[in-house]
Amino acid sequence: MQSLVLVRHGKSMANEWKDKTGNGRRFLGEEDAAANGLFNAALSIRGVVGCKHHGNTLWGKLKALAADGDRPIVVYSSPIKRALQTCLMSMMCAEVAP
Repeated sequence: MQSLVLVRHGKSMANEWKDKTGNGRRFLGEEDAAANGLFNAALSIRGVVGCKHHGNTLWGKLKALAADGDRPIVVYSSPIKRALQTCLMSMMCAEVAP
């Protein structure tokens, strides 16, 4: 049986900006993004903390899925900065580190 695990990126600097300004629009407009340096925004401090907190749990679940049928773990990520950061930070545990 195949399994698919979807993980949303951690909280980004753009999310933090929207929270701070009370700008609850789902999508950040081009003008606001450009004026505040939020194009391809990185993870915020809260996003980094969340990745570190949940990373080993995620890795444990992926290992359990792979062990059930001895399947390899394949990871795909969006190329946007916050998605790549979430992916890489979530995999930073003792078993994955070289």
